[in-house]
Amino acid sequence: MTPRQRLYRLAFAPLVRGAAKTAILGRNRVRGDMSKGRFTKAEIRDLLKDAWTRFEAHAAQIPHERDAGARLWLLNGALIISAIQAAIDRGVARNYAIELVGDAAWIIYRRVMMVPDALVRLTTRDPAKRLKRDTHLIMDVFPFGPKSYCKRWIDSDRGGVFLVTRCPYQELHHNLLPPEDARDFCQGTACNLDYPLAEMWGGHLERTETLAGGGKYCDFRYVTDTQPEGNRD
Repeated sequence: MTPRQRLYRLAFAPLVRGAAKTAILGRNRVRGDMSKGRFTKAEIRDLLKDAWTRFEAHAAQIPHERDAGARLWLLNGALIISAIQAAIDRGVARNYAIELVGDAAWIIYRRVMMVPDALVRLTTRDPAKRLKRDTHLIMDVFPFGPKSYCKRWIDSDRGGVFLVTRCPYQELHHNLLPPEDARDFCQGTACNLDYPLAEMWGGHLERTETLAGGGKYCDFRYVTDTQPEGNRD
């Protein structure tokens, strides 16, 4: 591994371990079948050990991106892919493995994305303005900066609305995986995290297509049901 990848593992291993235990420990080994028992701490420990081993091989294929946030997110993607593959190879049904890893990923994603929202809350109490500023902060500053993610903003008085026409994260999936796995792994984890994120920020996401699903873009319409009120700031 490169020094950056070693630092990533050192920094994120405790967070990943805690998220995996929270999301997976005690869940049915087979969805809906209690007779197969539930995941134990030892099983989660072994799965993570395998995932980190696979991570080294996947991370070695990550291309360089100019944005630091994009480089971080690609390391996240390599680990998520590795964890799903490790679960499948241990006999977990494919769709269930994606669900379990996606649940663990959401725990981490939620904690990370609470930071920009906390900053934005200091600047406005208006729901639509809050949502718009949240989306601009993560898409124009960190982690989805303009040097790596190509996007086009659409003016809206209901929140942050934009189209992403280039996503290094989904490109990594298509570089490392067969087309069907690339689509399902990416959509089932990262893409789907955008929906609860919008709710966490006080709105909801409206979307029609994604790059991972074969679309020409990912449309992000993070909107609220209220209009901005200029006198609320």
